[in-house]
Amino acid sequence: MAARVASCGPFRGGCAGAVAALWMLYHVEEPERAVAEAWRLLRPGGWFVASTSSRKNDPELTDGYPPTTFDAEEAEQIVRRVFTDVTVERWDATMTRLLDRVAVLRYCRSHHLSAEAADRVSPPVWLTKRGCLIYARREGRWTTV
Repeated sequence: MAARVASCGPFRGGCAGAVAALWMLYHVEEPERAVAEAWRLLRPGGWFVASTSSRKNDPELTDGYPPTTFDAEEAEQIVRRVFTDVTVERWDATMTRLLDRVAVLRYCRSHHLSAEAADRVSPPVWLTKRGCLIYARREGRWTTV
C-alpha cells in the first residue's frame, strides 16, 4: 500500500462516507496522490469511485488516444496502490449516437481529434465507448462514538 499523503486541504481525515472522482483524474499530474487524499478523507467502510475512458475509445474515429495519467489501461493499478478492496466495472459497447456531420465534427473538436477524423464515418453513427468505473472501499467498519 502506498504511503499516505499529508492533508493539503481543509477537511479532517475520516470525515467522508464517499468520494467521487468522475472523468477528472486524467487531468491530474499525479493521480495516485489524489487517490491517496481520497483514502485519507474516507472513514473506515467509506467508498471511493472513479471513472475514466480507454485509450481505445471511439475506434470509429481514431486509431487510439494518447496515454493520460489515468486512463482505463492503468487506472485499476493506480487505485490498487492505495486501496486493497477494489472492484472494476469495464465497458465496451456502442453507446453514443451522432446523428449528422455537424454532431460528428463537434464531437471530434471536443475530443481533440482532427476534422479529418470525421471523414472516417458516415452519419448517423454509433461510437464505441470503452472505459471503466472503479469502486474502492476503505478497509474497516465505521462506528459512531
